Amino acid sequence: MTEQKKRAPRNLGRAGKSLWNRVMDDYELSPAEEAVLVEAARVMDTLERLETEAAGQPLTDSSPQGRVVNPLLREARMQRQTLDRLVRSLGIPLVEGTSRGNRRGNSQEEPTGPRSFHVVEDAS
Repeated sequence: MTEQKKRAPRNLGRAGKSLWNRVMDDYELSPAEEAVLVEAARVMDTLERLETEAAGQPLTDSSPQGRVVNPLLREARMQRQTLDRLVRSLGIPLVEGTSRGNRRGNSQEEPTGPRSFHVVEDAS
């Protein structure tokens, strides 16, 4: 009997669902890890929205203190840091060819090397 993959939460957008599906296809997560994954997926959706909105705007804005970095770019940086912490807490790399966590069908596999993640751009 094959285990059925959990469906992505309904409130996730395209980027969040993509992250959820990629992770759930390969890993068995505890309920606590699933909660962390949901938050990471929400951050992915937020990043996608921030990047879309910032795409047509200047890199800097005027302020009483002079020129400052566009607030959308600052927020995107903070969201990336949050995503990094969430994914690191799961111990799941987002780069093909490495293995960590409880990969489906190979739960005895030991993590190797330092924890890290890289978002890999989809070729499509």
